[in-house]
Amino acid sequence: MQKRHKMKKVLIFVTRYLAYASNIVFAHECRVALTQLGIDVEICDIMNEEDAEQILLSYVGKKYDAVIDFNSVLPRVMADKEHFIDMIDAPFFDYIVDHPLYHDPILKQPVKYLNVICIDRDHADYVRKYYPHIKRVSFLPVPVGLHSSLMPFERRRNTLLFTGSYYPPEKFEKIMNELPDDIKKLCESMAEILIAENGENIVCAPEEAFDKALNDMGKTVEELAMQVVTEDCYSDDITIYRTLLNKCFVADIYARAILRRKAVYKAADTGVPLLLCGNEWDISGLCDRKNVEWIKDVDYREVSGLISSCKAVMNVLPGFTNGIHDRVTMGMMTGTAVITNSNKYMDEFFTEGKDYLNLSHITDDNSVLEKIAGHGFKTAEQLFSREAFAEGLVGVLALA
Repeated sequence: MQKRHKMKKVLIFVTRYLAYASNIVFAHECRVALTQLGIDVEICDIMNEEDAEQILLSYVGKKYDAVIDFNSVLPRVMADKEHFIDMIDAPFFDYIVDHPLYHDPILKQPVKYLNVICIDRDHADYVRKYYPHIKRVSFLPVPVGLHSSLMPFERRRNTLLFTGSYYPPEKFEKIMNELPDDIKKLCESMAEILIAENGENIVCAPEEAFDKALNDMGKTVEELAMQVVTEDCYSDDITIYRTLLNKCFVADIYARAILRRKAVYKAADTGVPLLLCGNEWDISGLCDRKNVEWIKDVDYREVSGLISSCKAVMNVLPGFTNGIHDRVTMGMMTGTAVITNSNKYMDEFFTEGKDYLNLSHITDDNSVLEKIAGHGFKTAEQLFSREAFAEGLVGVLALA
């Protein structure tokens, strides 16, 4: 790979573990990608370290070409009344792997060198609009860890795999019921819109459902914000908007829980062999079915191997309207047939019925699945190879 950059040294933090420790894999894949380009990469994992604070402080004053963290909490960390990440001589990149509305307490921090990488193009637009102080916002799907030895398709389990936890909707209903009356009504309306408009295709983002719900209620952001937003957030309309949307996060989680449950139940109802891998499926009512098998959880570092042992993997996009989930990329890159809902990004780069199957067309027909897996792999290989990711990542980092 020809060197076309001036970057020499990058630091990657691991400051907390995301779902199934997925960021450990993401960090490793970033290191592999950048190392291929001749860049020296250091990973600082402070999880389970008793002296985490001292470890962080040891980086003050050090110089790097870039610093990366996933769903970072570091922009809130202060040292001597100064933001810690501004005390490192490097641009800082918060690689956000969910909707930015969940990260308002981090993104609003007045940090000098904060950049953001999003895995959905609409997420990136949201950050640009509501956090104008952030230096640069980029789009780049997360890298996936690939199993070193992929199993031939004919030797795989004739099973549809779903990796992801069960989210009991009742849990989030309870949270909504404890909100002030108007905020509760707003969240309920927002969730109803998300559930009604999304499904086989994800077309409605949380902020769009939020706007529609406000309009249906005949209320303004300012009127409702007074019930849950502190006075220091009333500096301008943008701040009030993003703060109130953050307070309504439960509406988005509830809608995701309903859509996930609906999709997985529908898959189970087809009678195809279904393997569920994730927490709390034992309380879903599905595990007693003859065609359903359950594994409590698997470390994310083992997920690519699990996916590559099955003929098909199922994905339910978590509210992504213009991006791709790592279940899709990992499925395709391991030569597994992907069955998923769609969105603008999927429609642009993939062909339904050729590269993947929609959730409405679940099948265990081996000939169909093998063709889908083959086409999906060829398409994904062009877009999501380690080489392609390396070029994309260094391009993003070098622009800061």
